Amino acid sequence: MDLRRLRPGEWVLTAAAIVLVVSLFLSWYALPTGRRATAWQAFSVVDVVLLACAAVGLVAVVAQATQRSPAVPAVASVAATWTGVLAVVLILIKVADPPGRYTETCYGIWIGLAGAVGLLAGGWWAIRDDRPGLRLDRSHLESSG
Repeated sequence: MDLRRLRPGEWVLTAAAIVLVVSLFLSWYALPTGRRATAWQAFSVVDVVLLACAAVGLVAVVAQATQRSPAVPAVASVAATWTGVLAVVLILIKVADPPGRYTETCYGIWIGLAGAVGLLAGGWWAIRDDRPGLRLDRSHLESSG
């Protein structure tokens, strides 16, 4: 694994995936009584799907850092972009239609939405950036100097 191979898109994917996972443990909804619920408490399936979306983003980062061929990281970046779209849509649906008896949204859902948008943006940036990474070979340094 060579972290020097990571481009800005992969760094955005890393941060967004971490933000999305952390948000699942924060308060997403509140009851009229003031009791709050995390995504893990409020959902039965959506939380697992969001965790999987974050995992796909991290897989794209690992693929870029470990694979010499550009094919695998490119496919992983496309998958991360589409899982970012899925995560954004799922969270927007949950903002518009809270589950069960919850009446108001809390800060965790907005942080989760930011993480989902970050997955989408980071995946898109990684697709659009065709540079091989920041790694410099010694032959490049010797020929230019």
